[in-house]
Amino acid sequence: MDFRQIETFLYVSKTKNFTKAAEELYITQPTVSNHIATLEKELDTALFIRSRKNVSLTKSGEIFLKYALDLFSIYKNMTSDIKNFNQNFNGLINIYASSIPRKYFLPRILSEFSYNFSDVKYSLLEDNSSSVIESIITGQTDFGFVGKKIEDNRLVYKKIMEDELVVVDSKIKPNINICSDIINLDTLLSNKLLLRPEGSGTRDLFESRLKNKNIELDLEKVLMVIEDPASIIEMVIEGIGTTVISIWETKKIESLGLVNIYRIPELNLKRDFYFVYNNDFDYIPLNNLFKKFVLSKINV
Repeated sequence: MDFRQIETFLYVSKTKNFTKAAEELYITQPTVSNHIATLEKELDTALFIRSRKNVSLTKSGEIFLKYALDLFSIYKNMTSDIKNFNQNFNGLINIYASSIPRKYFLPRILSEFSYNFSDVKYSLLEDNSSSVIESIITGQTDFGFVGKKIEDNRLVYKKIMEDELVVVDSKIKPNINICSDIINLDTLLSNKLLLRPEGSGTRDLFESRLKNKNIELDLEKVLMVIEDPASIIEMVIEGIGTTVISIWETKKIESLGLVNIYRIPELNLKRDFYFVYNNDFDYIPLNNLFKKFVLSKINV
């Protein structure tokens, strides 16, 4: 039994004629007859008394009519509610992001999306790239924005922005005294370093590039491990140490003349940031809409 058969039964009981029911339903008369015959076989009873001019309900048909009206009303309300949900697009989108895309990519994206879908709410949490990716794999969050890839067949990565790690030192209380915009590795690694935690894309990229040169990071030189990049910059400005950090984090302070910025020619410290989602997930319409919106903004 399906709702097409129930709907057909209701139209026949209303019109008292198979042909008229077929016309109103925009189906053929044999299809109407087939739907009714299937119902009668499944219920093991006759639902209509057929005559040459019209049809009328049997006692069984009258009982079935009462329930069929309730069933079809529930069905219409259900489909209406789902349709309204899909059209209104209200709900919550869960997003995890590492620090750079959270500050320098997502504000523009969320501003545009919110302008078009003002009823949508967001849970936007920051974590390092490794933790973000793990939350996507386990289904703890809907979408992620990260600075590295962990390969997994379930995950789809789409590039959103480019970045480069640079060395930043205080101009007020410098730890590095060179008149250049480049620094060599020996000079950098002889300084007290302020770094992001292990698991962050920034820290992982820096250490992996050192390993490519057969260099292990001397943890004795790591004076401080700090989660928040803004706090690292403040520590650097005060002359506490030197850092290796995203060039995006220097854009606002460089013009203030508070820091010196260096590149390391010996290391390739360029990287990409990615929008990541789990391709195995059966996303609800709102999440599919957001995913398509983000992809449309990064594929232009």
